[in-house]
Amino acid sequence: MCAAPLLFLLVSLAFPAGSQNDPLFSLSHKFLETDSRSARQALAQFADERKAETEGALARLVLGIGDYQEKRYSSATEELARAEKAPELADYAVYYQALALVGANDHASAARLLADFSRRFPSSPLVSAALAQRVESLSLSSHAKEAQSMLATPAPSTAAGWMLLAQVAERAGEPIRAAQAYQRVYYEFPASPQQSAAQAALQALRPKLGSRYPRPTPAQRLGRADALAFAQQYKAARSEYRALAVQLKGQLREQAAARVAECDYNLRANLAAYRALQKLKLTQPEAAAEGLYYLALCARRLKKVEEFTSQVAQLGKQHPNSPWREEALFNAGNYYVLENDAEHYVPYYRAVLENFPTGHNAPAAHWKIAWHAYVARRPDAEQLLKDHIRLFPASAQLTAALYWLGRRTEAEGNPRVARAYYNYLETSYPHAYHTVLARDSLKKMGPVADGPVPPEVSQLLAGIPSAPPPPSQQILREASVFLDRARLLDGLGLADLAQSELRFRAESNGLAYHAGLELAQQAAERGSYHQAIRFLKRYTPGYLSFPLDSMPRRYWELLFPLPWREALENYSRQQELDPYLVAALIRQESEFNPGAVSRARARGLMQILPSTGRRLGRNLGIHRLSANALFIPDTSLKLGTLHLRRVLDQYQGRLELALAGYNAGEHRADKWLSLVSFSDPAEWVENIPFTETRTYVEAVLRNAELYRKLYGG
Repeated sequence: MCAAPLLFLLVSLAFPAGSQNDPLFSLSHKFLETDSRSARQALAQFADERKAETEGALARLVLGIGDYQEKRYSSATEELARAEKAPELADYAVYYQALALVGANDHASAARLLADFSRRFPSSPLVSAALAQRVESLSLSSHAKEAQSMLATPAPSTAAGWMLLAQVAERAGEPIRAAQAYQRVYYEFPASPQQSAAQAALQALRPKLGSRYPRPTPAQRLGRADALAFAQQYKAARSEYRALAVQLKGQLREQAAARVAECDYNLRANLAAYRALQKLKLTQPEAAAEGLYYLALCARRLKKVEEFTSQVAQLGKQHPNSPWREEALFNAGNYYVLENDAEHYVPYYRAVLENFPTGHNAPAAHWKIAWHAYVARRPDAEQLLKDHIRLFPASAQLTAALYWLGRRTEAEGNPRVARAYYNYLETSYPHAYHTVLARDSLKKMGPVADGPVPPEVSQLLAGIPSAPPPPSQQILREASVFLDRARLLDGLGLADLAQSELRFRAESNGLAYHAGLELAQQAAERGSYHQAIRFLKRYTPGYLSFPLDSMPRRYWELLFPLPWREALENYSRQQELDPYLVAALIRQESEFNPGAVSRARARGLMQILPSTGRRLGRNLGIHRLSANALFIPDTSLKLGTLHLRRVLDQYQGRLELALAGYNAGEHRADKWLSLVSFSDPAEWVENIPFTETRTYVEAVLRNAELYRKLYGG
């Protein structure tokens, strides 16, 4: 067990993974990218010259995988058999050799080759795939019963697993069991790639089985429609629900009938949904509550406000404990927040808390009440903010509650207590938006005499769960070997396999940080900065609580990249913009993905709409600007900085308003400004009624601070 890791470390020292200057890596990349005869001959010659060395076996691995991908199965089998001499990647050689045998229709040999795969390579990420391939090959080589026994337990949890079980059962001569497994795919995973094949198999089995064909349960049939709706395939779901509303009985029939209209609602056919729900006679409690909830939503969209609130009240009378009532109350509160009508939204949010204190909307409802008390300067504001921290320590508004509690106590002449709240933010959430504000408040406060804070303040802060600590930078020898395997795969030009290897290690070997960092590094080297950001967000989700000096600089540069820096800084200077603010805006808009397209069809790094791009282009003397030109980073930066400058000028340089306008549209920012005016920009941001826009503004301002620290010198 010790020899292989040692050999691998020697190999990795011989040619550092990822180095394009290494002859093997250069030859491998050229072969995989071109598949030309000359490239293949050059790599084969390299393998022949080093046939007694590990590098030669690795060259054979690349030749074999390349041949397999081009369906040269006989050649692939030969090359991959010789590649097994590369111990660090022997599992890939064996697995792809089996795939090549399958491609050549030699399932018996493939099954034999994979028989002891898990014993030989217990830590390989290919173990599950090898098992599935062996089962399939056994079932196709007159060993279906043996294959079936291998799938007896546990029950599959994926569409692919049920599909394999169904196919094996069919080959084993058990059509009823096969039909049942195909039905699991068809009814439980209707949005999966396997769905069409399962449907075709069921259509073929139905006439063969006749009366023995297993009848799907009503719950299965409704579940299929629900799964389609969950996947936002509303038209397909509506068709399923419509058929079920005729065929089913009782509560399931009523739920299907209501969900036909719900699909119309989600397809923005509001009037059709409203009329359909009005006509329904729903007697089953849960179906009736669901239908009434969606009828209320339709009324809201159709601006029938009195009907909307009446239906919310009706839910309270008829279905007081239904989760649909919780949703309706919260929705009603949100409606009046958009109108800045505290007289109405506070009672709705209070009803959420009183009737559903542990519901998933309770933290947000409580925050809205506490925030209203703060801006109204009510005497109970401080207690409500403390209650929010105590009752909902995992709330998304925790840092907001701490900051505004500090502001409240500071205004009341308690700077020492205010400092305690601000310092807690600095220590526990150093990169949060509200910490940026707290830092500014501390500067403005100036020196504060030392001394104890009241015990209740210390107890309140002590009751907050600790933020996740930074991951350890130390890496065990075994983990180092796993990471070097991925680097070697990437260096050989097998980037997809390298990513799969790293994802497997991140999720099954406790290597989330190290594997995530390597994934991000490889993505950034390919120019996929948005993927790098997403990898680190996924595998180190608590990064905003990590002190800057607790992590390597490269980690932060991958999370907050600055590609196209020269152009970004030049265009920012031309428009008299802070380049770090522009970088922060781009990170939030597109994550530095020049090919990004939003739901609204905005494009490129700075997410410019084609119509806006054409207008801005004309101002710069660019005529007939195509929509695809917005994918060009230089063009996006040029137009985007001009657009941001104009929005800033429109709001007299008020940055928070400009960012809200850039994200949600100036018309919405104008409306929010007309509803409520604050002398404190931070209060105005907190009052933005669209959660998406509010978090956007906060994130841009927060990230601009990080960009200044990283790149500002």
